[in-house]
Amino acid sequence: MSRAKLNMGSISERKGKIIATILAVIVATSAVSLMLLREAEGAAPHVVFGYVTYEDGTPVEGALVNITVINATLGTVLGYLENTTDASGYYSVNLGNLPQDWADGDILLGYAVINGFGGDNSSTIDGTNPGQWFNITIDQPKTTKTIGNPQYADGYYVTSHTIFNLTAEDAPHGTDPTGVDEIYYRIWYNGSWTPTPGTGVGIDGNFSLYTGNFTLDQGEGLYYIEYYSVDLKGNAERVHNQSHYVDDTPPLYAAPVFRNPNYTIQGFPAKNST
Repeated sequence: MSRAKLNMGSISERKGKIIATILAVIVATSAVSLMLLREAEGAAPHVVFGYVTYEDGTPVEGALVNITVINATLGTVLGYLENTTDASGYYSVNLGNLPQDWADGDILLGYAVINGFGGDNSSTIDGTNPGQWFNITIDQPKTTKTIGNPQYADGYYVTSHTIFNLTAEDAPHGTDPTGVDEIYYRIWYNGSWTPTPGTGVGIDGNFSLYTGNFTLDQGEGLYYIEYYSVDLKGNAERVHNQSHYVDDTPPLYAAPVFRNPNYTIQGFPAKNST
């Protein structure tokens, strides 16, 4: 082979390497540019949409829908979006409005509530499509806590004699069987839960079965009350957590003492009396 042909081959090989290097730089630069663009724009768009209905299919108008996105790998919350259903029960949210970007397979948690009745659903993000259906059914019961007297500041301040009452009702438009099965509650005071976690009933064995009125009578100070109900199908309400402060100490009062023999208040004579 002639020296000219060898030189031509070397030149072609060098040109190929140069072109490959240039292409690699272009690809890398494009990837960085796309990453920076995506970071600047926020999360990628992905529409989550669906209907909120009762168990019998009745659409729920005016329900507040919360869609929370959780990183499937780290378990961290990426953010949440909210919307309200229209007359047909329809809602939609765009994950592009999240403060952090999502990934295919991340977890979707949906919760809808209307007049205190709620419903949950969960799924994963299907990033192969620009959007996905995510329906929610309102099927959970609602528990109402009633606080007796004495109380103050909308029931935050109570005494150890103040009576607490819990009642529950199942979500409307249910399918058989309907109705509330049980109500559960537990009380925190001075660093401890009653019942002791794991020794009771309900979620993780941490609750007591509600059988009637109760009081907060373990002492003065701050209390937490958690409660929820379950219907006959096993649909469990989200746990409520509320705070109350027990105060059994009456305010101190010192009767005024007037100087002897007489003292005037606003021009009128005053004196001590028994």
